[in-house]
Amino acid sequence: MLQSQIFTRHGVKIDRSTLANWVGGACWWLEPLQAKLTQHVFNSPKLFADDTPIPVLDPGRGRTKTGRLWAFARDDRPWSGPEPPAAVYFYNRHRKLNDVEPFAYLKDMLERMSNGHPMSRLDDLLPWHWTSSNPAT
Repeated sequence: MLQSQIFTRHGVKIDRSTLANWVGGACWWLEPLQAKLTQHVFNSPKLFADDTPIPVLDPGRGRTKTGRLWAFARDDRPWSGPEPPAAVYFYNRHRKLNDVEPFAYLKDMLERMSNGHPMSRLDDLLPWHWTSSNPAT
């Protein structure tokens, strides 16, 4: 059910565009807080990550497509760490970032490294130098 329908049910008529403007305003105010939280999470020596596929509307096509919700978390409590646990979430239409499918990329990288790829040439294995159809050599 749409948020505007919930408000209407309670006798408050609010246009969807007004609600969208409110959400946009709230995002603007929360941006610095999100940046600070992201910095805290990514400064952790131990980082947990999750890539969850989610259905999102595909405007004009009358159906949904798959988006990605990325969660990154830190929690040092099991190791008696002093920093507080935290998580941040990001939405993206793709997996990634460099049009790289994570499993194929990691599989290829591990195979290359375990087969003797020189450690002095690690830059060759970075995601932006690799594609599934033409991997870095």
